Amino acid sequence: MVDVHDTVPDTGPGAAFQEGGALHPLGSLATAVAELGDRARLCDLYDFSGAPIYDDCYGVDAEEVAVLRDVLRRVPGPVLELAAGNGRLTLPLLQMGREVTALDLSAGMLAQLEGRVSVLRERIRSRLHIQQGDMTVIDLPDSVPQEYGLVVLLLASISILDRDGRVAVLRRARERLSPGGAVLFSIVVTRSEDTDVADHVHETTGRSGRSYRIHEVRQQDTEIRQVGIYPVTDDPTVAVPVGIGVHRVLDLDGVLAEVAEAGLTLRSQHVVDSPLQGLAEVFLEAFDAAVAPPSDGSELDPRG
Repeated sequence: MVDVHDTVPDTGPGAAFQEGGALHPLGSLATAVAELGDRARLCDLYDFSGAPIYDDCYGVDAEEVAVLRDVLRRVPGPVLELAAGNGRLTLPLLQMGREVTALDLSAGMLAQLEGRVSVLRERIRSRLHIQQGDMTVIDLPDSVPQEYGLVVLLLASISILDRDGRVAVLRRARERLSPGGAVLFSIVVTRSEDTDVADHVHETTGRSGRSYRIHEVRQQDTEIRQVGIYPVTDDPTVAVPVGIGVHRVLDLDGVLAEVAEAGLTLRSQHVVDSPLQGLAEVFLEAFDAAVAPPSDGSELDPRG
């Protein structure tokens, strides 16, 4: 494992979307922040202040694990998990018996991961290598595996990047594949232009039992969707951390072109409707275009 406090500065992957270097809430989130007034403490959702909010709100997703398990049946070997974050997929991967290299840029998120795996038995923890770094580069030390049966990037985390960044990630992921290996990633797409809600507010209960309000705001005339999360409290005297992150709602055909540009060939896709009206998450599995396609003939369920 690595001491995440002594390596890359904790800039957080949302930093590229901060206007003038300052967090800039939009739509209903801006209204909520104004109502909180001096109590609001804006932070990147992925830094040391925002990571505990993310960790409480986002746990294991059964649909993601089912897709992941299906792909793992076909690809042996270690797994490289990009944007590993708080370990929401790292733990299931370890429980499936795989050796895992968990890479993330945010020291705050990796601190959450360190906390989660600290309770595991040593024989399980010994299969985990935590690395802080940029997933568009994937610079790994010699002490960890250099090739992987699967490179995985879920929760639409690739969409925090612009087009050049997404192609760079996919190209670097392809270079890390062992023969017959696969890249599995997901994106969020618009299911229907007529039903896409530009500003959606809902509440959720974290793993701790605490209530949170979530704002998802589509920036007008762009692919940018801002997410703001903060705890709900009736105490007017306490400070309220507001974690803000940003991702893109992408065009599937455009992403498939990026897959090809990165030297990958699509093997299968799996569509899951999002709880947010008008959106869907699409899981894409691809392999190195320079090698022969898998011969077992199996594919992910294309429902949706």
